[in-house]
Amino acid sequence: MIEQYLNLKIETVNGLAKSCGANRAVLKEVIGKTEIDEISYPDYLETEMEGGVIADSDRYTNADIKEYGLKKVKEWIERDHERLKEFGKSWWYESVKVVAKIYIPFKVGDKINYKIETIESGGLYGVDSDNEEDYFREIMEEELHAVISYLKKLNIIGVGKLIENCDITTR
Repeated sequence: MIEQYLNLKIETVNGLAKSCGANRAVLKEVIGKTEIDEISYPDYLETEMEGGVIADSDRYTNADIKEYGLKKVKEWIERDHERLKEFGKSWWYESVKVVAKIYIPFKVGDKINYKIETIESGGLYGVDSDNEEDYFREIMEEELHAVISYLKKLNIIGVGKLIENCDITTR
C-alpha cells in the first residue's frame, strides 16, 4: 500500500526556495508505504506445554489455565500453531512508515541547485499483513504525525501545505 500525501511540482519547490532566499529546505514529497518485513518472526505464537502446564510461552501463563481452563487454553495454542504454520504463505509481517523528501537549496552563481535528502518516520514493524486496511491507515497517520513533527523542528518550508493537503490536525 502506498499513500501519496504531498507531491509538489518542481516549479513550486523553486518558488518556495526563492521566497526565502534559498536559505531553508523545502518539502517536495511525502509518501506512506508498507513493505514486507523480512526480519521479524511471530515467535509469540510458539507455546510449549508439559504435563498440562505452560512450560514456555510469551503469550500464555498458567494463570490463564486457572482462569479459562486447560481445554480453552489448548484450543488457543492450537490455533496459534496453525497460524504459525501459515506464516510466509497466507500472511506475513509488514512495516509501515512515512518518508518525506526535502530539497536543500544551494546557490551556484544565480542558479539554485538542490541536495535531496529524506526524512523517515521510525516506522512500525511486525504488522500482520492480514489486518484491515483501516488499521494500516491508522498506523500510517501516526507515522505521518511523527514526520510532521521532525519537519517542523527542522523548519522546513511546505509543512503547512502537507497539513492542509492531508486534512489532519497536528498533535
